[in-house]
Amino acid sequence: MSVQDYLTQLVSFDTTSSTNPDEHHSNEPVIDYLHDFFLAHNYVTGKFKVTAGNFNLIALSPSLLKNTSSLSTSGSAGLGILLSGHTDCVAFNPARWQSDPLTVTARDGKLYGRGTSDMKGFLACMLTLADHLKATHQDALEAYPAVSFLFTADEECSMCGVQHFVQVCQPEEKSLESFGSIPDFSTNFDTDLDTGTWQAATSVQTFLGYDAAQLKTHALQLLRCPHKFDFIQIGEATSMQPVIAHKGWLAREIEIMGYGGHSSQPDNGLNAIELCPKLLYNLSLLQESLREDYPDYRFSVPYPTLNLGQINGGQGTNSICDLVTVKFDLRPTPNLSLKQINKMLDEAVKDSNNYAYLEHSRKCNQLKEKLLTLHSKRLGLDPKNLLDPDKSFFTCYYLQQPFPDTPAFANNSPQALQLLKKLMPDTELRSVNYCTEASFLQQIGPCVVLGPGDIAQAHTVDEFIALEQLEQCVEFLRRLSSSGC
Repeated sequence: MSVQDYLTQLVSFDTTSSTNPDEHHSNEPVIDYLHDFFLAHNYVTGKFKVTAGNFNLIALSPSLLKNTSSLSTSGSAGLGILLSGHTDCVAFNPARWQSDPLTVTARDGKLYGRGTSDMKGFLACMLTLADHLKATHQDALEAYPAVSFLFTADEECSMCGVQHFVQVCQPEEKSLESFGSIPDFSTNFDTDLDTGTWQAATSVQTFLGYDAAQLKTHALQLLRCPHKFDFIQIGEATSMQPVIAHKGWLAREIEIMGYGGHSSQPDNGLNAIELCPKLLYNLSLLQESLREDYPDYRFSVPYPTLNLGQINGGQGTNSICDLVTVKFDLRPTPNLSLKQINKMLDEAVKDSNNYAYLEHSRKCNQLKEKLLTLHSKRLGLDPKNLLDPDKSFFTCYYLQQPFPDTPAFANNSPQALQLLKKLMPDTELRSVNYCTEASFLQQIGPCVVLGPGDIAQAHTVDEFIALEQLEQCVEFLRRLSSSGC
């Protein structure tokens, strides 16, 4: 099959990811299709349930798995190349498209369909490479290069798929905190961590010398060995321009809690809107500090950003506002750690609360018991946990994290960058302001974000990819797979 044929197959699967349950579709059908494909191509497959309806697949090179015992000890050899892509797409409205979004339509050298650029085009290139490797090596399994394939779930919403895979790869005796920038993902999953259902064709099992029961043990031993992958390519749409660094993403909400009442009796309440300006001022100071103190000229926006996205509050013009919610995001550069950012945010909130205590002490003391009862009920906390340890005073500002943080990414591996420059000698290495699964996969090997398609086409009506880009990507993957990495 051609790369266009594979893209047609992949696009036909509706793998919409959405926070709306009515729009969300399981990616299991496409994962099962890929599973059968790689079993027939002599790879060892591991299928993982991430959350309800969301699945990952890893296809490991048979020659790589043959060397499990040597890789589990010290030495210079790594796990070779990992090609990675997410299987999900964003939602679409068929009525707005010129053609069926789930049917690839060719027009003027462009292939139209949902996910053609983001990022089933790269998945089609992965399958085309697997065809090439099987045609080249046939049943000489020891000759297969150390090239493995990863397919992840739900990148468009939660990135839970890639987080799950990274957690599977951690040695059992190590906690995630020992890897620095990875937060605890355990609460993201519906069940205990699934370590996969592993399979291989009978001929591959004979080659490896493992029975079906031993296959999982040796596969996990490989993924959890001291070595990392030597080169990880994440095929997001970059117009085949390599990205070696990008910013991270953090979402935060701050609830400002007051005490409501009738507007004719302002002294009987504490207006949360009146507490809001101090917080906004402190966040503006943080914005200025990020711009001035943490420049990073690799990026077109050369500093970490903080964007105030939404403010909600109040129930009516004749009521004292009892609650304001401020929502914002931050996009850190690689030279600013999540720990540093969290410290800055904690200081901004603490200073805001000190202001509330000083400027509204009479009201706060007068309403103390009512406020403690109200706030503790809303937050589900014991009232004593809301008291400031220094002032025996309750907190008005509550900092919350609605989603797991996505760390910034940078490839600092001389070997990986040297290989990239060798394969693409005349291409500029870029840094971008958005984020990808490289934020997490960098924990198991040096990453490059590189794939066919234009990021400007991602998530659009009448999304397309140029056939020429797919052919260029297939050619690059062939050269990468024969690089000896």
